[in-house]
Amino acid sequence: RYGGKIGLQYREFKTGRNVAREEAHSFRIWLSNSNLARLIKQENQLRYDTLDFLLSAKPGHFLAGLWDADGCVSYFVRERLCVEVKLTQGEDNLELLRRIADTLNRFGISTTCRLSDRKHELRKFYGLFCRLNKNMYTLHVLKESVWDWIKIVGQKIMHPKKLENIKQLGKLIKIESESRKKSK
Repeated sequence: RYGGKIGLQYREFKTGRNVAREEAHSFRIWLSNSNLARLIKQENQLRYDTLDFLLSAKPGHFLAGLWDADGCVSYFVRERLCVEVKLTQGEDNLELLRRIADTLNRFGISTTCRLSDRKHELRKFYGLFCRLNKNMYTLHVLKESVWDWIKIVGQKIMHPKKLENIKQLGKLIKIESESRKKSK
């Protein structure tokens, strides 16, 4: 109907070559459609009017898509519950992270955004060491706001492992808050 094309390639992490799905560490998906491209980008820049529109009323689905792709939801329990809900982007998308932080703050979700990895730093991914080409920034959702984040964004996430972590995290937060109420 719109005259677009869609493609999917499975990639090996170290070489970036195309491989079978079972051997892949990542995938590359693209949609070729000039109308869609103009909606999202203009002259190799993000169109912030479109971004503002996506984040304006009900941003949950858009943010869930970002968290599905580039986010992390993890937790562990030692003496207390430790939570990590974060979204990492490269230096080029720092403005995107700032706008996401503003949107989350508008919904009462406290966040911090800071430099997480420096350019040319050696990092380990999938057991291989890589040197970063640009600075990386991470937006963290603070622990006291994770429950609100789950209600607005987390319930809409599609990634199965992240969704399971969110469900477990929700249960643990309820248990922790109940035990705090009892101790008072």
